[in-house]
Amino acid sequence: MKFINIAVFTSLFATASMAAPQPRQTFCAEAARFGVMQIVPTDLVPGSWYTLHTDFSCGISKGVTPKYLDYYLEVPAGLNNGHQPPILIARREFAPPSTSNPDASLTFTAQIPEWGGFFPNSSYMITLRNSFIQHTTDGQEIYLVGGTEMPINLTT
Repeated sequence: MKFINIAVFTSLFATASMAAPQPRQTFCAEAARFGVMQIVPTDLVPGSWYTLHTDFSCGISKGVTPKYLDYYLEVPAGLNNGHQPPILIARREFAPPSTSNPDASLTFTAQIPEWGGFFPNSSYMITLRNSFIQHTTDGQEIYLVGGTEMPINLTT
């Protein structure tokens, strides 16, 4: 009889826990916490214009609300010959979503500089460095920096 009571209780508990609503969990890839970029077009030449859109909704849902955003044009570290410094293409202060502005993204248009320092046959990418505030255990604000990148085809 004792076994039957335990089996019935276990069965009822399992059924009740399956019926209980489960909170929705949002999955974000690690890099998505710092922004998901889209660049149009990705085939560029010096002097050409492009539109860059970055969605921050995933990161904001995980407590990573941008404060400062720096966008760079650069050669990946492993491919850089040491003479290709990053070029700052945009610096923005992010306005967090609010009831009057619910958008968790940033869109702007920029131009590839007409600079003679680009190297032919080099790989280039747009890199985002997202500075965001976190609080220490004693309540102080500190800035942490995360980033993401997207390759582009830059013909020089």
